[in-house]
Amino acid sequence: MKLGIHVGTFQGSSPEEILDAVADHGLECVQLNFAALGVELVLDQSNDTAVDRVAKALCQRELEPVAVSGTFNMIHPDVAERRRGIRRLETLARAARRLGARLLTLCTGTRDPNDMWAPHPDNSATAAWNDCLDTMEQAIGIADRYDLLLGVEPETGNVVSTAGAARQLLDELGSPRVKIVIDPANLFSRDELYRMLRMPNMGTLMRSRIESAMNLLAPDIVLAHAKEIGPDGIPGGLGPGGRHSPGKLDWGYFINTLHLHEFDGPVILHGLPEADVADSVAYLERLIGR
Repeated sequence: MKLGIHVGTFQGSSPEEILDAVADHGLECVQLNFAALGVELVLDQSNDTAVDRVAKALCQRELEPVAVSGTFNMIHPDVAERRRGIRRLETLARAARRLGARLLTLCTGTRDPNDMWAPHPDNSATAAWNDCLDTMEQAIGIADRYDLLLGVEPETGNVVSTAGAARQLLDELGSPRVKIVIDPANLFSRDELYRMLRMPNMGTLMRSRIESAMNLLAPDIVLAHAKEIGPDGIPGGLGPGGRHSPGKLDWGYFINTLHLHEFDGPVILHGLPEADVADSVAYLERLIGR
């Protein structure tokens, strides 16, 4: 395993300044988000100059771009929004290919028109699932054209809300292009976390959910996210292994489970304050055994 970070963790006025902060923490890889780097990619254009600037900055700092964030609401109730998301995904695919990144990360979306991570009662409808399949088929066509992988992340507020639904998606699509991004914090809804934090067997319940997800998805996992669960049950907002406000996710169990399933891909920190990065890097490096 190799440890990296999402570039959106750092503040900076340029891609070079942000990537300097990544390199200063001794990290070897990054998940890129062009907006977080302050780089605007124009829809339906090649954007070669902007992408080459990022590529040069990565090369100079010996940072590997393991993924590019391609997330959009794949089942947005407005069909025009879904079409725009697909067009943007193609722009990002061209950029990823030029950078040498092999993975575009995705989430499957929600019927909520305003918040792409918010749960909605219509997410469980057959029509939502069929829209997800249709949008994913279009994304697979893009991945085929640019020789990329698509990393789908199960999220409790999305149409693919569980590891079981993710397994179903993989099986129904049947494409070698479609893989999984696993984030243990996203295997639990906020309501579940609120209740679990008040249970004496919280640790057992958490480990059981993680183990079940890994048993279903491990052969297809290409990237792991490391986002902490706060003591209030809300994901994000602090770093794994933080000294001042310890989180609730069992990182030792999660990393060990990745080892047991012979996962050898990137583990990407995200959803944490910049001030927590140094402690979290040291903590996860000890667990990973670098």
